[in-house]
Amino acid sequence: MSTMTPYAAAKVINETLKQRGIEKKLPPQMFYTYVGKGYIPSTTTENGKKVVTREDLLAWFEGYFEKHHTTTPVTDEVDPDQLELDLDTDES
Repeated sequence: MSTMTPYAAAKVINETLKQRGIEKKLPPQMFYTYVGKGYIPSTTTENGKKVVTREDLLAWFEGYFEKHHTTTPVTDEVDPDQLELDLDTDES
């Protein structure tokens, strides 16, 4: 099982975002923070560096992507029942 640093993980995720049509790039600092807080599972090497596996990274990413990059489609249709104007406001 291969491992990578949080910096390398950022490169992998940014490439994956690009492949999915997302122009946004996530900063490497975010990955160091997420690894440090345990949001992305990691192990510590003999020299004290934290590394992540590709499998753990991609599992985290699917949850992240679903939470931050799925949206409700926007339509041009307006439901007239949702429009309510109170034109009878008398402030006197």
